[in-house]
Amino acid sequence: MSAPQPPTFAQTPFVPQLSLTIGCVTVAAGLIAYGLVKLRRDRSPSLLLLIFGATVASLQEAPLDIFVSAYYPREGLWMSYETFGRPVPVWANFAWMILFAGAPYLLAQAMRKHGVRQAGWLGMLGLAIVDIAIELPNLAVSLYSYYGDQPLRIGGFPMHMVAVNAATMMAITIAVYLGESRLRGKLRLLAIIVPILAVPAGTMSNGLVVWSAVGAQLPTVLTWIASFVTIGLAMWSIHGMLRLADRFGPGVVAPAAVEPVAAPA
Repeated sequence: MSAPQPPTFAQTPFVPQLSLTIGCVTVAAGLIAYGLVKLRRDRSPSLLLLIFGATVASLQEAPLDIFVSAYYPREGLWMSYETFGRPVPVWANFAWMILFAGAPYLLAQAMRKHGVRQAGWLGMLGLAIVDIAIELPNLAVSLYSYYGDQPLRIGGFPMHMVAVNAATMMAITIAVYLGESRLRGKLRLLAIIVPILAVPAGTMSNGLVVWSAVGAQLPTVLTWIASFVTIGLAMWSIHGMLRLADRFGPGVVAPAAVEPVAAPA
């Protein structure tokens, strides 16, 4: 039995590609500017290092696309690079900066101010909603597609992908939350490898069940079961990571203590 094949006959539409490219470049540029402000004001290079790491990590897009059965049409595509026979668009590199550097960094800052679990779960819910809101229009205009017998699809988007992305972004968030205030000097450079390791680890560990089922073209009922197993694994891993952060993290930023006033003699 052969693996599912991508729709190589499809064509990339010009206007949606232009809009998405401009949007991703604009947001990524804003994140870089914010990273420069943090570096100058707080002497914190964390966001810039994460962005650099996410850019390097984006070279994993092609093999991961094969794993998750996703495809960018070659015809009309503004190609960043091609490997494993898969073309990758220019906008994808900037999207990685946003998803796997900017969003986790901002969520880690929110967790410091508002509490690990509350900000963590609300942040994950917000990221999931944004993920769906971005994916559905792009799938509708055929900028890319998920092929094969993908279960639990809405508008062509498999919902287990939301859970896998959320768990991956949470892994990066927790690394920033736990490490940013502890690492000093050259050890801060470790931030570069966080997205490089977290994206394939999160995608493979949580999504192996469902995408193995899709790739093997198992009966539909089994792929649906695999989809719910993947969602369960992702939610369980998010819960575990938040517990870890709650236990070992620096905690919520508390207001400055008020010095007691001595009683008059």
